[in-house]
Amino acid sequence: MLLSFPTDVTVDQVRDIAMDWTQRVEKELREIISTYLVQQQSGSSRGLVSLTNVVVSNDLRHAKAYVCLLGAEEVDSETLSDIQTHAPEIQRLTAKQLRMKYCPKIQFYNDDSVRLMAKMDSYRKQGDVGE
Repeated sequence: MLLSFPTDVTVDQVRDIAMDWTQRVEKELREIISTYLVQQQSGSSRGLVSLTNVVVSNDLRHAKAYVCLLGAEEVDSETLSDIQTHAPEIQRLTAKQLRMKYCPKIQFYNDDSVRLMAKMDSYRKQGDVGE
């Protein structure tokens, strides 16, 4: 049987459908990964970990998870490497909970935005004090 697609669908509508899927997958990944991090963090003496963003590629094969690490810089590097060693376990959990043909391959990255904002705020306060 030959499948036919509606001819009245525009490219923009197809793009919107694809964006909707990536946003849904990003939301699900955010929930799964953040739940895992909260459960792992309860028994850890490391710094505070917060999942700030998840970005999924258009083909839904790759995902970038950005984590904000709050603690000493030495602890941050240890915590990020600890998260990366748990990546296969997170990947298995994600594959089990997502109902997709292919589960996105998750890579973890350090999100320094909070630390940079705090540094900019301290510079701003130092400038205010000097006036």
